[in-house]
Amino acid sequence: MAPIRIGMIGLSTVSDATNWAAVAHLPYLQASDRFEIVALCNSSVERAKASIKHYELSDSTRAYGSSEDLANDPDVDLVVNVTGVGKHYELLMPAVQVGKNCFTELPLAVDIEKTRQLVATAKQSKIRTMMGMQGQANPVLNTIKRTIQDGGIGKVVSSTVHGYAVIFGGKPMPTAFKKMFDRRQGVNMVTVWFLHTFNNVQHVLGDFEYFSSMLGITHPEVGIFDLTATEKKISEKVTTTTPDQIFVQGKLASGALLTYHLEGGDPFPGEPGLRWHVVGDQGELMITNPIALVDMVHSGAKILLYEKGEPKLQHPMQHEKSVEPVEVKVQEDSLTNMKDPAQNVGRLYEAYADGKTDMYPDWNLGLKRHELIEEMFQRWDGDQPFGPEATYIKRA
Repeated sequence: MAPIRIGMIGLSTVSDATNWAAVAHLPYLQASDRFEIVALCNSSVERAKASIKHYELSDSTRAYGSSEDLANDPDVDLVVNVTGVGKHYELLMPAVQVGKNCFTELPLAVDIEKTRQLVATAKQSKIRTMMGMQGQANPVLNTIKRTIQDGGIGKVVSSTVHGYAVIFGGKPMPTAFKKMFDRRQGVNMVTVWFLHTFNNVQHVLGDFEYFSSMLGITHPEVGIFDLTATEKKISEKVTTTTPDQIFVQGKLASGALLTYHLEGGDPFPGEPGLRWHVVGDQGELMITNPIALVDMVHSGAKILLYEKGEPKLQHPMQHEKSVEPVEVKVQEDSLTNMKDPAQNVGRLYEAYADGKTDMYPDWNLGLKRHELIEEMFQRWDGDQPFGPEATYIKRA
């Protein structure tokens, strides 16, 4: 079968942040015979040519300086956008309008209106879409989901999720990260870290029926410094308008109750970046991972299964586990040995090539996740951002 021909936007030789295209997309694409990069679009034709040479792409790879030109290339089957969210709408819309299939990193767009427009136009064009949440293809998350579906812990009754974002803990940040503290820029702890981690939870446990949320800023000011300077010092301080504390709780459609807390900063020493407890009526799961974004990097992830067994006739306050938890093994695949974070992005590409639509998130699912975030922000912007006033204080 002929490879799927990719036109990529954003594979640069320089990056002031992570160069996600180079570290997360390129390793899989260059190792796979199922995809071929046939065109590259950067801010200019010259920069696109420089990237083609730098990354040793084929000499036949075409260089473009505008997304419109890339979109009109008849040999491109799939447009892959790996740029900052501020440019997503303008870079993707030309491809969507001419009917090109699209894969974009998250968030979909800088605000909810542009997100809705992209999704609506994609529906009209009847294109295949994909976005960069790796949870649906992640082997750890699918092992958890399968264990639950197979009755490993019985009916899920509750779940508690606690994670750390590492960033947003008040420590000084390089200039490239300054935009993350300005809500208008569209890239922050809610639209990236929460979007990743909560998609994972919903992929495994399902959607809310009812929920409440609380967002907070505990570090209102952040120091900014030049990472490239010989003598590093704080050059400015910015007032943050993006949350560094995210609390969500509610009742899932399944009937289970969920509590979620993502906080900025580093974990307590010795504590994992993610601790996720799922309680069933016949057993429990405890999932830990070094970082909260287990869908992106799951090296070091651990799944423990505790089966309750028959209850003992003993004093109700006596705490005694009848059996020890056992580790649930995650099945290896052809991408297991690929370096993180490319292996889970690679699994999205594999699912796309195989037509396994349940193994990758499309833009319709992405819109649902963005609508949840929009509702959380609207509640935060309302007259009761922390919920109803505690009136019992006045009555005491």
